[in-house]
Amino acid sequence: MHRLLTPIVFLFLLFALSCTVAASFGTKEFESALDAVTSSELKYASAVKLLKEGAESFPMRETVIRGAQDYLLIQTFIFRKNPISQDLVNLLEEKGSQGTVIKFIYDWLGSFVYSPFFLCKLNDLPIDVRTHVAFWGDQRGVNRIWHEKIIVADGSSAIIGGMHFEELNLERNKLWRTVAPQRDIDIYVEGPIVKDIQDSFVENWQIIGGEELSFVQHPKDVSEHDSENLIPMRFVAQKPLTHKEYRINNLYVEAINAAKEHIYLETPFFSPAFEIIEALVAAARRGVDIVFLTNSVRTLDLSYRYVISRMYYPVFLREGIKIFEMQGRMTHAKYAVFDGVYSIVGSYNLDFRSGYLDTECMLAFYSPELSEELIEWFEEGLTEAKEVFSLFW
Repeated sequence: MHRLLTPIVFLFLLFALSCTVAASFGTKEFESALDAVTSSELKYASAVKLLKEGAESFPMRETVIRGAQDYLLIQTFIFRKNPISQDLVNLLEEKGSQGTVIKFIYDWLGSFVYSPFFLCKLNDLPIDVRTHVAFWGDQRGVNRIWHEKIIVADGSSAIIGGMHFEELNLERNKLWRTVAPQRDIDIYVEGPIVKDIQDSFVENWQIIGGEELSFVQHPKDVSEHDSENLIPMRFVAQKPLTHKEYRINNLYVEAINAAKEHIYLETPFFSPAFEIIEALVAAARRGVDIVFLTNSVRTLDLSYRYVISRMYYPVFLREGIKIFEMQGRMTHAKYAVFDGVYSIVGSYNLDFRSGYLDTECMLAFYSPELSEELIEWFEEGLTEAKEVFSLFW
């Protein structure tokens, strides 16, 4: 009997240890692990606001831009002619004429093919414009796009996320019907975390041949009341051709490994990096409830990529991971919530491109309140979606 109990006890202890390998969210151990694998630092935000769809994000963008005194840093992937982008151009012309220094980056591959003449007019504005071209300089590599969306004003406030300057994110009339806005999300922040976002833009500016930038920041004062509500936060940028490492992939893996109860993920494109797949499968096998919200063939704008997504479904469905597909409109949102306390929001799609090819940026933060807000919005999205049950088609 003693000989039988020994291996049983050993296996029980081994199982117990395997369940506690990953540090818990909000602990120094967890943040230290992220320090090592993401090359980022834990900072804090003195103010944070989730901006859902264009109705919330575009007015906040205008407020941030109008409030800039000395300088504005703006980066986007797709920039083409439409009412929202034209409003931005008019606003930048106004701010530039007032003496605000404006640095603007857009991605050639994502923009020029849509509106070449519109983009050429940017050169007539009192702003400094740079274009990232996939096969240029140190960023050689055809189809290696810069996918970040960044706005920084005076080093005191910033917005990052998934939205372009597009009317697709607003409710609009199209012929005889009203078209709902795409689901998408940005995040507004103030505080020391803004410096890390600004540094990432400055790095991009210099990579594409821009001059060395140096700014006098104007951080907003934090009152004694606000200091009690500071949110621990880190900014993680993934630039495969520059950094030679996959920092956001590592961020996701660490967060998935730390999850004990549930993980909610929303992504427009569905073909996660291999290491993220392995972490999700392992999490499902240890009892974590995992739910994906993504697009159906009807809602995905690049419908050919739906075939690629479907190839990944069996890997997840056979592990009990749930997948829901949007039915009436597209989701372009990119975020994840872990155990209702830790969240990641930004430009990174859970697909092969973001995983290994493109430059991306995310904000990761420990906040039960903001995480609960994201879960509520996620659940709203599920009401517009259908669950996938078939392993194949």
